[in-house]
Amino acid sequence: MKKLILSFVLVAGFAHAGFKLPTSAFKSSEIAEAEAKAKSTSKPITFLISDIDSTCPLCDSASETILKELKVKTVVVYARKRDDIPEKARALLAGKDTGRFIPYAVVMDSGYEKVLGIVQYETIKKEGPKAFREVEAAIRDMKKPIGGGSGSSLDAFIPKPQP
Repeated sequence: MKKLILSFVLVAGFAHAGFKLPTSAFKSSEIAEAEAKAKSTSKPITFLISDIDSTCPLCDSASETILKELKVKTVVVYARKRDDIPEKARALLAGKDTGRFIPYAVVMDSGYEKVLGIVQYETIKKEGPKAFREVEAAIRDMKKPIGGGSGSSLDAFIPKPQP
């Protein structure tokens, strides 16, 4: 009997119950708030497609890596499946390869006009944080001022004073 109880305690101690969503992230049911924050902060939106209740440590680890790499640079929205994200965002994903497994992350501009990048589970597993290079470059390029100015992206449209 002691062995049975000890076994149960050990198994319960090692049981894995998913990953934790940071307080800065939104759930797909809070998309209006996420869109407003993305627009007000001029950040792109990341859709993290995963299973927060997963018992798979590989899935959870990859989800945590996505959150670690993108939660500061973007507004993160968690969704269990692609159908939980806005129709306009889903339309942009048509024909795009999101990989065979969850999790994956899709980074878009806040107006759902352009996919900045997709980070697949398979790439995260193979490359770790290096899997985010291309999407991070796209985010940086998105934030660069138009016309090479040093201020906001509207600098190119503001007339310069004449001497």
